Amino acid sequence: MYILNLKIEKLRSRNEELEEQAELTKEKFRQLEEDRSDVIAHLKRSLDEKIEESKELSKRLTALEELRKNELAAYKKKEEAMENEYHMMENNLSAEVKLVGEV
Repeated sequence: MYILNLKIEKLRSRNEELEEQAELTKEKFRQLEEDRSDVIAHLKRSLDEKIEESKELSKRLTALEELRKNELAAYKKKEEAMENEYHMMENNLSAEVKLVGEV
């Protein structure tokens, strides 16, 4: 009977140890779940910020492309006007040279 009581006592002690370990494991698991939720929330916020930043940069890029297109059109227009002015001056000077040459 004494041996049986010792075995029972050892089993109870082992059972208590296992229950304590199970509680610690459950607490660690709960903490991991909480940490996981925090990480997921952080990553989602970060992703949302990056998406918003991407949209803003896309808008800026579109605006800059439009500005570049308008500036290029203005440059081409000015270039044509200057070329026309040059040809008119060339023609006028050629005509003046002919007049002077005829005199």
